[in-house]
Amino acid sequence: MTYEILKEIKAKPKILGLEMRELVILLISSLLVLTILRDLVHSVFMIPYFVAVIGFMIYLFMPSGHNPKKRHYESLILFFRHKKAVYHAMGKHEQENRQLRITRNGRRQPINMNQENKRTSGEFKDKQTNRRSWATKIKSVFQMKQHDKSSSNKKEKMLRQTPEILPFIQIHDDYILLKDGVMDILQIQTKNIHALNDADLNYLLMNRTRFLRSYFRSYKEIILNFPANTEAQRTYWLKKRENTTSPVRLEYIDQKLLEFDFLERERSNREFFIFVYANDKQELTDRKNDAVQGMQQAFPLTELTRTKKEQILFLLNNQNTKL
Repeated sequence: MTYEILKEIKAKPKILGLEMRELVILLISSLLVLTILRDLVHSVFMIPYFVAVIGFMIYLFMPSGHNPKKRHYESLILFFRHKKAVYHAMGKHEQENRQLRITRNGRRQPINMNQENKRTSGEFKDKQTNRRSWATKIKSVFQMKQHDKSSSNKKEKMLRQTPEILPFIQIHDDYILLKDGVMDILQIQTKNIHALNDADLNYLLMNRTRFLRSYFRSYKEIILNFPANTEAQRTYWLKKRENTTSPVRLEYIDQKLLEFDFLERERSNREFFIFVYANDKQELTDRKNDAVQGMQQAFPLTELTRTKKEQILFLLNNQNTKL
């Protein structure tokens, strides 16, 4: 009697020569190639892209020549998953094993005492060097901790990075010197547009539009909140106070001065400025004249003092600080 023995006891279902797992991998990679990765390729390289991808996928699912019964993608997985660490055997009971060497005939091997002494002395020296190295390591760690404590007690020095970041070098009366060119700041005189009629409002908008279309050079408009300035009113009432002796008028003037103090402390005015840039001083003068003429009919521009420019730059770079 003859029996038929199956060659493959554990046979997995296959479709077109591929297992279900391989078909899933093929479908997912095909979706990636046709959707996400396709958008990253230029239209000129689309045909070489598809040719290279199809060839690479065919290579991945071909049988591997170095790993029997494996495909190339499985060989790649095994290559990346294998452990690359080097294993070293531990020399436990090494001296006892050397003394109990037995030959194949059942006799003990002769042991050279000089070699054994050399080995034991070498092992002793190695242990001493290891102890010294550990002592030096502990000492260095202790010194580093002491150094960190001493350095933390000292005041930390702040690096002077502000001059390297800011583009300003020097402020003059009529221009500001930059690392790359010059600039100047002009103030924009505002108007109450809510009090204007439609004709005046359209006139302002048309003049503003004409300036934006004609002035194509570099500029920047800045809006800042400045504390209310009552210096002129304060000077007037102080002069009045010196020329009067009436207690009623003196009390009235003192009340006015207190109101000025309150306004300067609590109230702020929103002011508008324009930064004009140029390569040199002469070009800056021409550009400022063009900007003044272009804005004259809508929102006139006025020159600023050097102190006012310093305050503007201070507020721009210290926005959480009050003047």
